[in-house]
Amino acid sequence: MLRLILMPIFAGFIATGGMTTFLWAINKSGWTNADMVRAIGGIFTKSYKNALGAGLIIAAAYLHMLSVLNLSNLYGEILVGGSIGFF
Repeated sequence: MLRLILMPIFAGFIATGGMTTFLWAINKSGWTNADMVRAIGGIFTKSYKNALGAGLIIAAAYLHMLSVLNLSNLYGEILVGGSIGFF
């Protein structure tokens, strides 16, 4: 049971670090504004103020999806979690 909670959380931290670095690089390049909190939060709440709450709900759903898949190793969880996050 502990593996079903800790492994997806660990994979989520790795994926979040990678995505944050990628979005930071896009913002620093000046190419475009890549504020995903505002973008994703705005889809569900239509308000930047409530974007964090929407993000927490999305994170819980994401964690649940990874737990249900019951992947056998960390690399599989990173790959699947990264793929879900990318799409």
